[in-house]
Amino acid sequence: MTITADVQYATFPECPGFGFTVEPRYLTKAIEREGGQERVDRRWDRPLSFFTAVPTGNRDADVIQTLLNFWHAVGGTGGRFRFRDWTDYKSCRTTGDPLVTDQPFEVVSGVYQLIKRYTAAPYTQDREITRPVGSTIVVANTLGATQTDWTLDEATGLLTPGGGFVGTPGSWGGVFDLPCRFLTDYTVTVVDGKDIQSGSFTLRECRPNE
Repeated sequence: MTITADVQYATFPECPGFGFTVEPRYLTKAIEREGGQERVDRRWDRPLSFFTAVPTGNRDADVIQTLLNFWHAVGGTGGRFRFRDWTDYKSCRTTGDPLVTDQPFEVVSGVYQLIKRYTAAPYTQDREITRPVGSTIVVANTLGATQTDWTLDEATGLLTPGGGFVGTPGSWGGVFDLPCRFLTDYTVTVVDGKDIQSGSFTLRECRPNE
């Protein structure tokens, strides 16, 4: 296998002592009619996730400084980066181990897009995986046999089978990040005139074409 590294985006630093509220949102519009019936129009085919930092007490000044350095490095709200959504970052449930048969592909112009499929009969929702962690990805053909001759672009989640690939790609497993940006400013609280105490911010997932 060959991994084309994602050199476009940095990875969001670890934040010991920070928790996050996670909101996967769909844009909908509800229209209520005179008879009381309601029609809900879903405007987004796929969700966007929002992450709000929740400091758990006063934070170590070094952690706040690391995040402040990252904020400046990416250019504040104008920068893009990889972020790990710990509520949904594997091809399987977060409590399980990824398997090669976990998720399907979507064929895009002769190459194979990693997707994650969510089902609750009769509903099905497919989500493009555009920031896979290449070293964790395993791939099988449509018969479920593991294959190793393929190239994966970590910046798009597109997989191209090589000449030694037997059959066609059928499924994959592994770990992935999300493309995100700062939605709000990074606010740092200083006490006693000089001591850094905490920081707060919200992140927004980015669409692939943003």
